[in-house]
Amino acid sequence: MFLTGAVYLNCILGVFNLIPIPPLDGFKVALGILPDDLAHEYAKLDRYGVGILMLVLFAIPFLTGYSPLADILGPSVGWLVRRFTGVG
Repeated sequence: MFLTGAVYLNCILGVFNLIPIPPLDGFKVALGILPDDLAHEYAKLDRYGVGILMLVLFAIPFLTGYSPLADILGPSVGWLVRRFTGVG
């Protein structure tokens, strides 16, 4: 039970870190796979990164009652946990 919880938490952190918002590693991955002209334009968002992250984490759920992170993290984390542990 404890190990399943540890796998679940690590999957949440791993998938969250791959979201392409500037302070997260997914931003760097997106810059690496985009064509050069699009990557250059997308890199301009770097200066607003923390603000965008705070908006997604706190402002949108507070104002609308809807969390876009739940739609991103829920299915992918559930799938990963089932694959790694067989639970669920």
